[in-house]
Amino acid sequence: MQKLFILSSLFVSALLCDVARADGLEDAVKLNLTPDHFNPTSIDPHAREYLLRDNRHLLLDHAEILRLNADGLQRGIKYDVLDFQVQERAVHSSIASINYEAEISEDFQNAHVTTRTFSLEIWEHRVRGWIFLFGVVQEVESVRR
Repeated sequence: MQKLFILSSLFVSALLCDVARADGLEDAVKLNLTPDHFNPTSIDPHAREYLLRDNRHLLLDHAEILRLNADGLQRGIKYDVLDFQVQERAVHSSIASINYEAEISEDFQNAHVTTRTFSLEIWEHRVRGWIFLFGVVQEVESVRR
């Protein structure tokens, strides 16, 4: 009976640990959606992102992910996440997958663009927090005003 109690306590502790780790996952994802909040240290040096945009398929490596975010900042584009909805999230030990959709607004000079984005991403929880490993992102709709 005592062994059963110890095992069940360990199982509950492991579940609580996974839940605690998952708590910061959505925040880490949302912060990295806009260049002005983007944290370069939250991207693994071997990270890859497969981007489907305007009938083009781009496979971005670590340097290209960083450059894409830096370019937005240098050009003075203002970003805002208007809608962020998690469709599915799974945490297994230190690895998590998150499937979400978001609407991102971009303002530059007198132009305004709103883009609907769908993403499936893999993240790893490390000592310093959640780290992006891999993602597939599809931008499906852009409305310019």
